Amino acid sequence: MSRYDEIYKLLSNIYSEHESRRLGALTFLQTQTMLLWKLQAEKKKYPGFTRLHQNIFPQEKRREPREKESTAKLINKYMADFAAGPGPSDSDRELFNLVLQHAPYQEADAEVWERIIKFLNGYSLKDLFDASGQDARSDYCRAFNLKGYSIEDLFDASGQDTRSDYCRAFQKIIAEYGDPARVASLPVDLSLFMSRVLNIQDKDRVFFAGCGVGTALLNCVANEPANYVYAQDSIITNALSARVHLALFGCDHSKVPAKNLLLEPDFIEEDKNLKKFDCVISLPQMGSVSSRIAARLRKDPFGRFPETLVGRRFTLELAHMAHTLHAMKPSAGRGAILLPARFLSIESSHLIRAHIVSVNYVDAVITIPRSYIPSLTFDMAVLVLKMDKQDENVLFVDNSSFKLDPDYLMDILQKRQDGYKGSMLVTTTKIHGNKYNLYPGRYRKDTRTSRPDLEQIKERIISIDTELKDVQDKLDRELAEVGMLSGHT
Repeated sequence: MSRYDEIYKLLSNIYSEHESRRLGALTFLQTQTMLLWKLQAEKKKYPGFTRLHQNIFPQEKRREPREKESTAKLINKYMADFAAGPGPSDSDRELFNLVLQHAPYQEADAEVWERIIKFLNGYSLKDLFDASGQDARSDYCRAFNLKGYSIEDLFDASGQDTRSDYCRAFQKIIAEYGDPARVASLPVDLSLFMSRVLNIQDKDRVFFAGCGVGTALLNCVANEPANYVYAQDSIITNALSARVHLALFGCDHSKVPAKNLLLEPDFIEEDKNLKKFDCVISLPQMGSVSSRIAARLRKDPFGRFPETLVGRRFTLELAHMAHTLHAMKPSAGRGAILLPARFLSIESSHLIRAHIVSVNYVDAVITIPRSYIPSLTFDMAVLVLKMDKQDENVLFVDNSSFKLDPDYLMDILQKRQDGYKGSMLVTTTKIHGNKYNLYPGRYRKDTRTSRPDLEQIKERIISIDTELKDVQDKLDRELAEVGMLSGHT
């Protein structure tokens, strides 16, 4: 059995205990934290997890009497005791405490947690998540989009790239058990493609503006020195999920703070300015922003959201785009941001599009088919930014009707020739004449008489989608709770 199959089988066994395929992000965070606790208890030879099992199942042989407490209370208590003990590192200790603070285990799910604890108690995990020598993280990510194995053996990464399999396995689990309305995970190949587009070099400082509940960050750390990778999300539980993934493989996760990226950016230099990065990978939430939060963002002490960029109507996509521009090094920064394709042409993003085209930051635009991210019902696009462009052209690649083939797309980006494999190299002057429209279909060169009609229909569909989105945003703003941000990754 391959490493990927082993990891997928483990995760599948665990998540099948929930008896539901409509799980939210909070459940994924709690379940993966339980896995991390069991793994570290094995490695540190700390008996807390076994004692928890003995207290929950009185019919099984135990050395101490069952405590008369609820299952959830016992889990929270024993996990807190483990965090306070000598085993975890300072960053792992902080992580467990943050999970207990933001996502404590609830008695309503007691039967589920009892089944998972019973299952995990019979397995050894440490070799499965040991990333020394080979990369187990890849296997984990691929399987998580696993059912008895030694978890210790399963997370041993000596000899092959298990992290990639882990990421793909986790992605598959999310697709099988997650509620699309409450949790979404970026496909592994897409996150790796965005990293390749930026041509990350040794000692480049990389920032993930949004890391989601998936494994994009883990994939990047698998290929880059962890001390050069930073991340922050606008949803705290997403950041905690990313930290749990890193901790499973013993990676440094201290550079993923549990603070809101938009309201409390964490990486600040001694001169009180925000840290600048060589590469920024932006995976924003999507949706509206409450009027209360918008008012706070307009008073941002770092000046990230001027009205000249974001206009009067705030959205999460606009806010993340503005933060991405602010986070890139001014001389040679590079950025890749994942956005809804409608962002490329709608009125609400006109100001920021006009800015990035006028200052010649836009290097390429690649559309991604909606079917590639199962939880979405609209096309996406990767916007590639460079602060040190050598020409005044933008490369457009309309990939909305095709599968994602990273090697194929990288070949187009590297050739950078007008007409090569259907791509279009367009001057910034022409884009200015088209009201800064960055939708690739606008610039397609095709002499077939049916093509203009098809493009008009496609743009009309985008326009209708935009109108519907505007109505939904208005409803979201009216219904949003005070002080809350809506949206998901």
